[in-house]
Amino acid sequence: LSAHPARFSPEDKYSKYRVIIKRRFGILPTQQAKIVY
Repeated sequence: LSAHPARFSPEDKYSKYRVIIKRRFGILPTQQAKIVY
């Protein structure tokens, strides 16, 4: 899913951070991203 920049066009810059946070936290960075930012 993260390898599809076409689907995450508006979140292209966030998609890269999502993969990093996903490997670090091992959970969905959906709510974590809001707290981190």
